[in-house]
Order: sequence, then C-alpha cells, then structure tokens
Amino acid sequence: MPVNADSSAQSHFNLIVAQRAQAIIDIAVAGSDQRFQSAILGVDTAAQTIAIDELFPQGYRAKAGQRVRLSLRLDGDHRESFDTEIIGAEADGRYLLRLPASVDYHQRRSAFRVPVLKQWARNGEFFTPGSRRCEAAVRDISPSGIRLEIVEWSPLKQGDTLEELHFELLGERYQCRASVRNIRVKGSSSIEIGAAFIDLPRPQQRNLERSLMQLQRRQAASAAQLRVAV
Repeated sequence: MPVNADSSAQSHFNLIVAQRAQAIIDIAVAGSDQRFQSAILGVDTAAQTIAIDELFPQGYRAKAGQRVRLSLRLDGDHRESFDTEIIGAEADGRYLLRLPASVDYHQRRSAFRVPVLKQWARNGEFFTPGSRRCEAAVRDISPSGIRLEIVEWSPLKQGDTLEELHFELLGERYQCRASVRNIRVKGSSSIEIGAAFIDLPRPQQRNLERSLMQLQRRQAASAAQLRVAV
C-alpha cells in the first residue's frame, strides 16, 4: 500500500532522531548467521539513503545488493525492525543503505540515555534556585538531558532550573542550565534528578554526541564479548 507524503516524512524524521541520538542498531545480513552492531551516521531523504558505521565485530564484509535487517533498540527489550539493502560499501568499513519508504519508529528521548560509569564522568555540580551549590554524580546522559544523583537534601521541584550545571564526561567539560523534569528519592541515602539541557552551546553538544557514540561503542563491544564468552 502506498505511503502518503506526511507519514513518509515522519518516518524519516524519526530515523534522523535515532542518528542524532547516536543510537546503536543491531544488524542481520542475509547469508550470514552472525549478528552485528553499528550506528546510524547520516540520513539523506533527498538521495533516499542511510549511512551506517562499520559493522562490529569486525572481519565481515557485506556486499552491495545484500539484504539486511536493522533493529532499533527502544525502551527495555522492545525493538523496531525494518528491512533494506546495501547500496555500497566504503573502504573504511562504512555502508550506504537504501532508505525504506516507511519506517515505523517512534521513540522517546529518554530511551537514548547512556548509563555512565564513575570513571567516565566527574566534577558534577550545580546551583539551586536559592543559589545553594550541590555536588552531583552523573548517572546517565543523552544529547538533550542528564540524570544526576545527589546525597544532600535539596528543596528542588519539577520545573526548577539548575543554574551553572557543570560536569565532565570522558575528559570534556560541559556547562549549561537545565530544567528539572523529575525527582526520585532513593531510599534514605540519595536523590536522583532528571533534567533537560536548556542552553548547552552547540560546540559542546557536538562534543557530547561524539562522547556518547564512544560510550555506546564501548558498551556494545563489552556486550558482544560477553556473548562470545558465554
């Protein structure tokens, strides 16, 4: 059944969201029993193409014309998948795929948050609306928001603004304001704060997107190694 222009444009937009969020994708290639991971690097709606990164684990080279199934990871274990084909392979291992006429992919921003280990982030702090300084640990992060944990009580509420939010991720420093979206008390020991970035400068946003890609690749590599070990 033909897809109308509006629904097609919406599907392409959702795919672009996945690209900007550096979402890891799972890939099955026709003719291979192995499963791979990659990431969406670009979506060109004019050329009707999708550019993806090299396949992980490395060592396998797919060919033009091969059918592939891409699975986009959603909340929990839920996935959305679609079939397409390889148009061409680059020398550096990247691939160009055909953009399907319609991709059923509707995703909440929160699902793209990347869990952050202690050694990856440090020096988190912000000021409350009452100008009280709070130290915070980064628990997870996305291109548009962050989840922080504080151990001291704070009179924050939904809608408040975190002023002068500072944190480091993989050695890169970030500073902006953030709007509190939710607050959760963890037992009697700490409080978790979910916040959306308000004015993260574009250069810092690009650095953050690159760092999140690195973290997702590390996590995908660790998961693949565990599967092989088992």
